[in-house]
Amino acid sequence: MCSGVDDRGDAQKFVYISPSFAGFQFTGSYTPNGGDERHGDGVGAHLGMPANTDGESRHNVSVYGSYSYEGDGWGLTAGAGGSWEGHVEQTVGADRDEQEFYQAGLNLTFGNFSIGGVFEYYNDLVEQGDESIDAWVAGGGLAYSFDAWTVGLQYSHGDAEDDGTDGGSSTQDRAVLTGNYALGPGINIDAELAYTVTDENGSGAVFTSDGEGVQDGSYSAFEIGIGTNITF
Repeated sequence: MCSGVDDRGDAQKFVYISPSFAGFQFTGSYTPNGGDERHGDGVGAHLGMPANTDGESRHNVSVYGSYSYEGDGWGLTAGAGGSWEGHVEQTVGADRDEQEFYQAGLNLTFGNFSIGGVFEYYNDLVEQGDESIDAWVAGGGLAYSFDAWTVGLQYSHGDAEDDGTDGGSSTQDRAVLTGNYALGPGINIDAELAYTVTDENGSGAVFTSDGEGVQDGSYSAFEIGIGTNITF
């Protein structure tokens, strides 16, 4: 499901996942209060309802549709969706605009080889006073499997634009080389090498290393990671 506009990632919500029919599947969610993750938010466990705080989003909706097809030696998976904030509680001073996020992706497989791409657009990703920052991220990757190994290469580019008085922008480019080895049934070893470059042009609207939010300044980073994935 596409990235949501909720204030907290685990906000309580109603979720519907449809059965798969002819390769199609639909998912939808409704979030009454975007900042409420637990019953203890301001009222104690299982007592009453949480309060609506200033700037909190309400009545948020997310939808996502996907399609999968398995052909003779090849396959396709595609999806698209969006998330919308229904209302933002008023605050002292200028109110925050409702956010809208849109996402789409496509993946193709040919035998042991796969290739895919994704795109996401964030409307009003961040607001700082009178400044409103919109952003988009596009990425692509490919992978190849042989014996117990799977190797992959990914690249993404992000661009954030400040449509306020500063008129600044920022970009992020990230390349990742990945490797996976099936050590045994349900046991996999993962490794990665990654390089990230972020550049700021005249404003504080700069991507953080995970592609969400902003920080001041430009930077570059090199990453090395290794881990184990165990499934039952």
